[in-house]
Amino acid sequence: MSVFLTNDGVSIHYEVNGSGRPLVMLHGWDQSARAFCRNVPALSEKYQVVTVDFRGHGESEKPSHGYRISRLAMDVHQLLEHLDLKDVVLLGWSMGCSVLWSYWDLFRSDRLSKLIMVDEPPLCLVNESNPDGFADNDALVALKTSILNDTVNATQGFVDMMLYTPEGKAAYGRQTLEESLKFPPALCTVMLLNHVYTDWRDVIPTITLPTLVIAAKNSHVKVSNNVWTHEHIPSSQLRMFETAHMMFMEEPEAFNAAVAEFIG
Repeated sequence: MSVFLTNDGVSIHYEVNGSGRPLVMLHGWDQSARAFCRNVPALSEKYQVVTVDFRGHGESEKPSHGYRISRLAMDVHQLLEHLDLKDVVLLGWSMGCSVLWSYWDLFRSDRLSKLIMVDEPPLCLVNESNPDGFADNDALVALKTSILNDTVNATQGFVDMMLYTPEGKAAYGRQTLEESLKFPPALCTVMLLNHVYTDWRDVIPTITLPTLVIAAKNSHVKVSNNVWTHEHIPSSQLRMFETAHMMFMEEPEAFNAAVAEFIG
């Protein structure tokens, strides 16, 4: 187990596999780096693959502070500094995209060369200007309440939504649930609210690095969200998968091939 200490004193768990051009993979809300268990072995044959558990998630420390997208972006920047990584391909999945967008907002292309964005709305909140988001205010309050009062069932509902095929649910449902439950519910809901209410629609069009946007036909994240992101980043590429939000777990060969083709 490798760890580093952030400048606000939090111990962050990370792993490095392989050698070559660095690929840093950022997981989603309420998950951990184990989500990429079907990607790291293959991709690390060609690249130096770095995975990290955000604070509060997985094997990282669970402090009482710092559950904001901007703080997670700072943690990632400090990890890249700690490892002295340059020419980094930064991949974000779900909330990991928001962390990626915040990194760009704060640090621009420092240490980065390419970006991969996997299945995330530019704004999760549903409102008049954003009908294709994830949840409106009422649904968000209900979700927060269920996470606090009925944690396992609420989390299981998310797992069932992210995995699409019966085979995927059978093989990886328990692991996905167990990783989610490592995030203490009270902290998890703080992170949820900051995530859902943060709007990246002004930041995304400023991105100038080569970008791959990945969507899935059966995801709870409507494809239109990823199309919007693709259309607002000049010369970006868009790839579509058949399953759902964890397409990298259910379609790993195709996902790994798409990532490798983009990185080169």
